[in-house]
Amino acid sequence: VDVGLCFFQFTALWAVANWAQSPDRRALILAAVLAGLATGVKHQGLATVFVGALVLVIRRLVIDRNVREAVSDVAFYTVITFALTAPWYGRAFVYAGNPVWPLANGLFQGLPFGVQPVVTSGGAGGNGEWWHAIIPPASWFHGYARSMNPWYWTFQPSGWQKAVGVYFVALLPGVLLCLRRRSVWQLALFCLGYYVILVRLLHMNPRYGLVLFAVASLLCGFVAHRLATSWRLVRVLFVGAFLVTALLNLAWSFALAQPYLSVALGGEGRQVFLTRTEANHRLFRYVNENTPSD
Repeated sequence: VDVGLCFFQFTALWAVANWAQSPDRRALILAAVLAGLATGVKHQGLATVFVGALVLVIRRLVIDRNVREAVSDVAFYTVITFALTAPWYGRAFVYAGNPVWPLANGLFQGLPFGVQPVVTSGGAGGNGEWWHAIIPPASWFHGYARSMNPWYWTFQPSGWQKAVGVYFVALLPGVLLCLRRRSVWQLALFCLGYYVILVRLLHMNPRYGLVLFAVASLLCGFVAHRLATSWRLVRVLFVGAFLVTALLNLAWSFALAQPYLSVALGGEGRQVFLTRTEANHRLFRYVNENTPSD
């Protein structure tokens, strides 16, 4: 699901970036459709709509200085986006009494969902002020400093879904060498902005913000190209280090996949594999075999 969300988010943001370069009604429709598809995949896709609308406003107000066009484009963009997701929100409202269930259940009084999900990591602040959702207090930064640090996402992640590759922390500081290129600092500003969204609204879980890493990989590519075409010594060191880490990654991937190769290659049956790897498989198999199918 998260990979599909990343695909639609990336293409939606790419489309709105193309529109910003040359505003055109067809480009805006494409950006809105892709944003709607991203939002329909998962609630986290709503961040795409927010970023897209922000780009429209900046383009029309800062560059074109046209308030009327800004209002018109944002309205057109959001109407198309939410028209695509309306069936899903309508279905959720009919069955759960909340169009964005299980989020905002306190607002819509929807179907209870165990532990109430929170929208902002850390809540809205100790005193409940709404503006803490946007500008968190200093205690929030202190309490979540480790969780929001890409260094720990790389070397000490709290679970596989919060782990990222080493190339990001190794190459992204090199963006400072490429800031003369307009496209580089624009991408860097986007990454910084979406990083704030990730750590504040998406619970600091890299899995929920894969599009950030997709865009950050473009920045890593700029840095890698700069290093690979730099002085001879730098070029040799960089290419050598990259090849070594690539081989190590392949070896690590093989080691992680080894326990599953037997069933993937047909050397072990499905039931034997599940019995060996899943502690409760025998219980579920017994229940399935000894209870009515209806």
